[in-house]
Amino acid sequence: TQETVHGGKVCPPLVERRGCYAWDARTCDPATDVAMLTPAEYSRYQYPDFRPKRVINTKKSYCVFFYMNEVPTTCILHRQAGQWAHALQPRSTVCVECQPAAMDRNGRCSGDGVDDKQTLWKAMGVTGCQGSWLRAEKRDDCNCGDRPGTDFLFV
Repeated sequence: TQETVHGGKVCPPLVERRGCYAWDARTCDPATDVAMLTPAEYSRYQYPDFRPKRVINTKKSYCVFFYMNEVPTTCILHRQAGQWAHALQPRSTVCVECQPAAMDRNGRCSGDGVDDKQTLWKAMGVTGCQGSWLRAEKRDDCNCGDRPGTDFLFV
């Protein structure tokens, strides 16, 4: 609590909550991470890397395949607005690539899930487009982008 000043009322205790921002990924539960998605068309292969050239990243991309459980109609209706989220369809399988620029110090992307456990995702820049999925498979040294509309990137 904070002391009152100038005759004000006493404030209730301050309760702070935050997500997991620890440097050591083992202290965070990967099942609680929310994956942030963007289309694979925004890949580093089409847009140059503007980071300073002195940053050398030796990590390789990996892919995670997910089975889409819940996809709200707000995602599907975005086709009318010309946005990419309409490609997220219930009961479909999507490929999501984790590129080195999105990796943490341990070489993993936030939200890459846990095998056989339902986790959460959110479409970047598309209001109300979020849902759940089930991780089917993780492949090392892999790139998504062969299937436009069903390939995505972790942000």
